[in-house]
Amino acid sequence: MLSLNPSNDQIFLARNEITKKLYKTTNGGNSYYLVDTSMTYQEQQYHYDQNANHIYRVTRSFFTREYELKVSSNSGEAFSWATKYTSPTQIFISNNKSVTGEVYLADGKNIFLSTDFGNNFTLYKSLDRNIVGIYKKPNSDKLYAATKYKIYEITPDTMLIIKNLPIPDEILNFYPLAIGNKWIYDETTVTYDPYPHYSHHILVKEVLRDTIAANGKHYYYLKDETVWEEDVLERIDSSEGKVYRYLENPGLTENEYLLDDLLAEVGDTVNSYRMGYYPGSHTTVLDEITFEKWGLNKPKKVFEQYILHPPVYSLTQDIGLDSIYSYFDFGDTWIVLKGCIINGVVYGDTTVVSVEDETQNLPTEFSLSQNYPNPFNPSTRIQYAISSKQFVSLKVYDVLGNEIATLVNKELPAGSYVVEFNIAQNSILSSGVYFYQLKAGNFIETEKMILVK
Repeated sequence: MLSLNPSNDQIFLARNEITKKLYKTTNGGNSYYLVDTSMTYQEQQYHYDQNANHIYRVTRSFFTREYELKVSSNSGEAFSWATKYTSPTQIFISNNKSVTGEVYLADGKNIFLSTDFGNNFTLYKSLDRNIVGIYKKPNSDKLYAATKYKIYEITPDTMLIIKNLPIPDEILNFYPLAIGNKWIYDETTVTYDPYPHYSHHILVKEVLRDTIAANGKHYYYLKDETVWEEDVLERIDSSEGKVYRYLENPGLTENEYLLDDLLAEVGDTVNSYRMGYYPGSHTTVLDEITFEKWGLNKPKKVFEQYILHPPVYSLTQDIGLDSIYSYFDFGDTWIVLKGCIINGVVYGDTTVVSVEDETQNLPTEFSLSQNYPNPFNPSTRIQYAISSKQFVSLKVYDVLGNEIATLVNKELPAGSYVVEFNIAQNSILSSGVYFYQLKAGNFIETEKMILVK
């Protein structure tokens, strides 16, 4: 990346792709000399102060991969570069071309201001989404900031949205609400009294029709057996990327609450309540992984709602709600999508079987399910099923094929089982990908899981 001096086109800075270091020329590129010995992975932005001496530069460290604001106090010469700010997430800067020393820096949702060439920063403004760019208008008190789908005009006293960009369908389709869409789930509950006891049910969620609620807004009417209220009204605000559920509750504004924020990114915490409205609770996006089922490879967001027993659930693009994990004092419940019909397309198994008692619900085939939660720390549970009496082996391996743990190694009758893998039993394990493999008779299947410390 080249950076041309705005007052002299014979002077510019350039990063050498081989050495990863910064060089300067004063004769239009006929010769260069080294001015910054630190190695950078990327050079992203250059800004020149009004005084012509200070240069602001955003880089990414070759070694730490952190984003850095580097400032030169002597026209980019050697020994004049100093790191003023670092962040693990991408940062953006814009200096005031009409006021020397004034620099704005955006990091995540926050905008910081420095009036002393980046030596000190104070919080200036905060937005509700991650910022993807900023621009300080010279000879004005206006600063412009952009998130993915909005542009803001900001002054010391005001913050106005001056443009809304349409949210793409690929985002809204993390929760595809349309008449006729239908989801079928396997629910498995294990209770310990003191030995494990399993129960299985089939749950149905279906969009039956649309309607206008008492608040005058358009909703879809759903039969939803994954929540306490079997019949619910839900809508998507396509301008905000938010899912709402209508609820007659005098404590709620407009009788609805936020179900999901589809624009939320990993690490974001929002006041949403998919697993039920609990004042004071909130939801965090834990991870974004890949849904790999039925030949699909779709982005999948994993959420956790913070209540007494925090449930974890996930939404998959073009599929919707695909799993829920919750626990209680003496057990756990897994709700896993077995099939669905989305916009007329059938995925997986959409048959609905009424379960009268557990003995009628013995598995008809061998299977190994995705562990839950995933990613996990410190423990996760693995569900598997065998359709006949077999000697069963379930083991965990690292990416090199080394055996980490043996979870099951015995003969078992036909049935569905759940086993826990807890890293407390192997505390030296590091973050990363691991594999677990089920062997039962001629059946062998392997799945991967992610440990995050």
